[in-house]
Amino acid sequence: MKPRDRRNPHRLIVEGPDDLHTVVHLTTAHGVDWESDDSGAPYIRDAGGLDGALRELPTSIKSTRRLGIVLDADQSPAIVWTRIREALRTLSLPTEPPAGGYVDATESGCRIGVWILPDNQRPGALEDLLTGLIPPSDPVWTYAGEVCREASRRGARFKAHYLHKASVRTWLAWQEQPGVPPGSAIQRGYLDAQQSAAHGFVRWFQSLFLTAEPSPSPPTDENRP
Repeated sequence: MKPRDRRNPHRLIVEGPDDLHTVVHLTTAHGVDWESDDSGAPYIRDAGGLDGALRELPTSIKSTRRLGIVLDADQSPAIVWTRIREALRTLSLPTEPPAGGYVDATESGCRIGVWILPDNQRPGALEDLLTGLIPPSDPVWTYAGEVCREASRRGARFKAHYLHKASVRTWLAWQEQPGVPPGSAIQRGYLDAQQSAAHGFVRWFQSLFLTAEPSPSPPTDENRP
């Protein structure tokens, strides 16, 4: 049974295809084997947006052993976290999203994790994480931002809080293979998966899906049969 098989007891819910392929290629660069039957890598479910992802949580938590969800913070990680808590109201989630991502086990034994892009603290989206993967010595990244700000002044229709998104997509359009999606940009080495901006997400993913199941405690004298 391959890790991305729907029957996989590990599942990761994401908002869209760019998130899906970014997760695969980013974690592959850190040693995750997505073709192994027993690597722990999850089936990734593209839920087609925030609302679809949240709708799937209550049922998915009943049918999986490990369940993760990755959502964009957009303008407010606090609002997204509140909606996650509402979808999982039977669980005792903390009142604020943990800086390192949320991972815990339910009473039924399902291990559940939440990551709010880019880093569980700031407003933003996938592209704000990708910004941190652009090599510091890149010659045109700063210029891509300047171009997008000028385009905005000239009437470009993207909203101000989407400046990073527009800048990253513009930068991707200037690579050797113009306009490849983010996952392919990681695979081709345009985006550097070893940059420190990736480490928090990778640690969260490994903690959720790749750590061993805890061994049951040995019986004590009080409960020994």
